[in-house]
Amino acid sequence: MQGALSSIKEVVTYFKQSSLNSKLTHTLKQDVVTRWNSELIMLESYLKAASEVEALLLQNGKIYKLSNIDKVIVQEIVNFLKPFEECTKVFSQDHVPTLHQVAPWFHRLKHHLQTNELDSIEMQLLKEQARTCFSEYCKTTTIHYVAALLNPKLRKLKFATEEEKEQAYEEMRRILADEVEKTVSNEHETSKCETSEPETKKSRFADMEDSDSEDEGENILTGSSAIAKAELEKYLVAKYNDLNSESLIMSEIGEITPHFDILKFWCGATKFPHLQKIGQRILAIPASQSTDERVFSSTGATTSPRRTCLSAGTLSDLTFIHKNYE
Repeated sequence: MQGALSSIKEVVTYFKQSSLNSKLTHTLKQDVVTRWNSELIMLESYLKAASEVEALLLQNGKIYKLSNIDKVIVQEIVNFLKPFEECTKVFSQDHVPTLHQVAPWFHRLKHHLQTNELDSIEMQLLKEQARTCFSEYCKTTTIHYVAALLNPKLRKLKFATEEEKEQAYEEMRRILADEVEKTVSNEHETSKCETSEPETKKSRFADMEDSDSEDEGENILTGSSAIAKAELEKYLVAKYNDLNSESLIMSEIGEITPHFDILKFWCGATKFPHLQKIGQRILAIPASQSTDERVFSSTGATTSPRRTCLSAGTLSDLTFIHKNYE
């Protein structure tokens, strides 16, 4: 594999330096160490132009440059890297939620790294090394499974282990109970303000006396847990088509397959008022820092040597417009 990669890099360099690249229907792309998925892009560009590359090298007496390149091995590497490219594209998005996709992608990639009988010996070794790196650097937490739970298509968490499911459901019940308690407390405080009476003089032992408010607090906690459990159960057992059909929108006019908009779903999920608030709050959390990195890059491009006197406020406004203007 290493020999094939090195040879393809040499071929791409030769084509770019000799201007032969312009004669190809699909031009070759060079690998850039600092750019994500650039090695995959290079390999795919070679496979698309393989027949033309071979003809041009034969015509120029450089056919020996392909001696270490096996198309089968190259295709195997491409198939191995492709899911990682898809994953990075998903988590590099700016204007859509991504946190709910972390857990599903984690399990998909974990399954992808399992060896099978069709893998070559080199691919088996590569997957073994990749599994070691994956287990060391890629971790999921309960919040990722809670976010996945908010996707009505994945709410049963079939991809997760029983322990991960139970932890996610328990955490969701706790968050829901807190949200219900907060809502009930706010309503209680509002009603107290509306029906407020003049304060009566407290006795000397008021802090030691029993109070009905203590019982009310316990009742609120008990009631919150029951409401949270009932609302979550209602969400889990509901049929997908009965939840909110308006969340199925056509991404293109005339497209047969509908596209699911999870934000639109939770904006219209009035049947689950407390889950709705939690969904909108959790789904606002980005799964990666790619957006921040792009903001840094665009800000750096804005502060050119000719614009060093920009104030912080003006720079912030220009960056905001750049990121949100459509």
